[in-house]
Amino acid sequence: MEVGKIMFEDVFETVIKGSNTVYLNIPEDEYFINYDEINNTAALEIANNYFYSKGRNVIPSVEDIDYDESIHNININVKVQQQDKMESKLRQ
Repeated sequence: MEVGKIMFEDVFETVIKGSNTVYLNIPEDEYFINYDEINNTAALEIANNYFYSKGRNVIPSVEDIDYDESIHNININVKVQQQDKMESKLRQ
């Protein structure tokens, strides 16, 4: 399996205003073309590649994954930390 083959134009991003929570909604067919199962490793890989492709310098942390079979969608709940803030904390 190759990394990063999800078509990110098919991913719908929802940002919770005033928080560092982001939901990435991915069509199940797009997800299962690239991954055999739903797990944190795959979700984190998707989140990392998604934010990288958007040019956003963040460190994602997967909080939850929900598979809604009725609407054929995988929803990844991600907390994001700004990369520059994280680096300054590490230097202290």
